[in-house]
Amino acid sequence: MAGLNASGLLSAKKAKDSFRRIRNSNGQPQGISTSPNTQGSMKYIALVILLVAAIQVASATEINLNDDWYNKSVSEFKNGSYPQALQNINKSLQQNPNDNSYWDLKFLIFLKMGKYDSALSTVDEALQINSSNSQVLNDKGLLLAGYLHDYDSAIQSFDRAITLDPTNAKTYYNKGLTLEGMGKYDEAIKSFQQAVELVPSLAIAWNQEGLSYQALKQYEEAFKCFDKATQLDSSNKDAWSNKGEVLKALNRDAEAKIAFSMAGKSWT
Repeated sequence: MAGLNASGLLSAKKAKDSFRRIRNSNGQPQGISTSPNTQGSMKYIALVILLVAAIQVASATEINLNDDWYNKSVSEFKNGSYPQALQNINKSLQQNPNDNSYWDLKFLIFLKMGKYDSALSTVDEALQINSSNSQVLNDKGLLLAGYLHDYDSAIQSFDRAITLDPTNAKTYYNKGLTLEGMGKYDEAIKSFQQAVELVPSLAIAWNQEGLSYQALKQYEEAFKCFDKATQLDSSNKDAWSNKGEVLKALNRDAEAKIAFSMAGKSWT
């Protein structure tokens, strides 16, 4: 599903850029924790939802000349009048239940209202109309993991999306991130490897794969992943910091100091 403005998290332009990185599988969103533990990984997934959400208002500036209810809903949504926006988007859906943008907006209204179970029901309704929509299944997985903390169901949703579209690197990445948050590092590594096999330039997947290896104390393999991530995205301070940590664990102190410096950190 597409998304809405993330309430001050990002500007519309930055939101578009971050959304594109997640959905098109290239680049590293800035300012997001990627630690190899449940809290860090699931917090990241929740932020991904916000980034996904950021695109809706940015793209909803175009008026739908054929649907006044939708236009009113978008306007009310932007103004924070979510109950009114919900009433109007429901009227649009009664007229045309096959329009994905209507379901997107309803989903996002529930997210902004904090009604995550209702957001999930909305996704399921959309899937009843088009059960082969791999993007909706991917976003359902993000919702289940990031907000509802139903990680097993999230994995099932990602797997369904992968079955429908096995060429989409971002779904493998999201699955890996969830598995990593569950502490299933070996399985997470396999998912990240599938992601980078499809998109070798996907720096965020290299970084996360490294974190899983690091959690398993396989520091040489972790170093290779972090090294690749920093080669692909030299501005990724998280990857530089992670690289410094494994170099330190490998007693390669001189190289670790350089990596920490690139991350903007001092040697400790």
